[in-house]
Amino acid sequence: MEDRKDVFSLIVSASETDGKLTMSDEELVGNTFFLLFAGHETMAHIWNATIGFLALYEDAQEEAYREVVAVAPGDTPITFSMSTKLEKVLACFLETGRLFPPGFVLMRDTTDDVVLTTYDEHRVESKIALSRGVRVAVDMVGLHYNPRHFPEPEEYRPSRWYDVPESEHSFYSIGPRACTGRKFANTEACCFLAHLLREWRLKIVLRPGESRQQWRARVLRAKATMTLGVGDVPVQLVRR
Repeated sequence: MEDRKDVFSLIVSASETDGKLTMSDEELVGNTFFLLFAGHETMAHIWNATIGFLALYEDAQEEAYREVVAVAPGDTPITFSMSTKLEKVLACFLETGRLFPPGFVLMRDTTDDVVLTTYDEHRVESKIALSRGVRVAVDMVGLHYNPRHFPEPEEYRPSRWYDVPESEHSFYSIGPRACTGRKFANTEACCFLAHLLREWRLKIVLRPGESRQQWRARVLRAKATMTLGVGDVPVQLVRR
């Protein structure tokens, strides 16, 4: 039998072996449900807001659309290898994830004594000493709206992510505790958005007398449930 290293195969393998890392049937079901739920919930929220941003910012939508038809013209099937060429499409998804990170709080425990460097609003540096075993709650929203890292953070600007390595896609976290579904999520996002944009033009649905910025303020507002996202996004799909 092929020795597979994907996360689901490893979970099943852990349930079939003896030792301290053996999973019970309840743990197997629980972990499988959590992985499926985490992938569905987070992707649904980001896609929802991405559709809103692309409908609102027509230049970004057009740029992504042109990339799609250049990579996969006509009815050409969009394959896994093609998805890696859709940099501008992926950037639209990543920029939405920056503005509305599904995992808006990141919990970490220090494994050793550490000194953190912080900066106030005037860029004055200070230090915070943490002992081993301290639990730290990382504010992902605050991080993503910090102008030191993302100039003009309120702006929807997909070009921030051009040529940025996958390991630095911030809302997935970084290091050994980064999201295990990062590659799958990026591929799924590119394929879904590519198929959508190739067939449909997205247009926002304004209320009488409403401006585009008023629409953004009303529709693209953060709402936290299990994860962070936005509410209903009223858009019109027009066949290309």
